[in-house]
Amino acid sequence: MRVAVIGAGYVGLIQAVGLAHFGHDVVLAERDPERVAAISAGRPPIYEPGLPELLSAALASRTLTVTTSNTDAVRSAEIVFLALPTPQGDGGSADVSAIFVVADE
Repeated sequence: MRVAVIGAGYVGLIQAVGLAHFGHDVVLAERDPERVAAISAGRPPIYEPGLPELLSAALASRTLTVTTSNTDAVRSAEIVFLALPTPQGDGGSADVSAIFVVADE
């Protein structure tokens, strides 16, 4: 399955690497070019046991690619995961504005 994951924070990166490990064709989109460069070089910016090895394997097998373009990531995707920040907003509700910004793209 062709999958796009938007957001390479803890949830998005783990989701993308896990799906790639199981053989899915995954494109991970992240706006921060430094984060994209680190992930593309096999250096995860977060700690999770086994992540460096799984990330390196996914990159080597080309089941995972990383981009700064949300548009490129979703272009041929059959499914899209939005792994974006939803911090607590005023009054305690979730601030989902990041999701709306990406959805509008």
